[in-house]
Amino acid sequence: MTLGCGGMLLATASGMRTLPTALVAILLASTAVGCVASEGDSSFTIANRSSYFLEEIHIAEVSDPTWGPDLIAGALAPGQDLTIVGIDCGTYDVLVVDETGVDCELSNIDLCFDDDAWVIDDFTLDVCAFNAVQ
Repeated sequence: MTLGCGGMLLATASGMRTLPTALVAILLASTAVGCVASEGDSSFTIANRSSYFLEEIHIAEVSDPTWGPDLIAGALAPGQDLTIVGIDCGTYDVLVVDETGVDCELSNIDLCFDDDAWVIDDFTLDVCAFNAVQ
């Protein structure tokens, strides 16, 4: 999966202090050389409105049997947002894991020339916890 300018995945988080130095350097370098997502690229925002820290966030094309890398270093705190930009046109699955180990998956997100968002609240995490395959 190729995401972002020059094949790089770019993610930003509002109010997030845990972005790794390397990611900040990539973001600044991309801005400095005028790297702009093309018209056809999409973005996806995960808004954490739960009472829990989100420890992992992964995205993968639906056809990919494995998850992509964890997109956050540390955690996404309650009230914070993570925006993934420069996503190539396609259909994706998104996986988040909260601090209690609950996996929550959003399947078949069509991100072709569009921006989308997923608000995760306590109800969403409860539904995922109760629907987990035992």
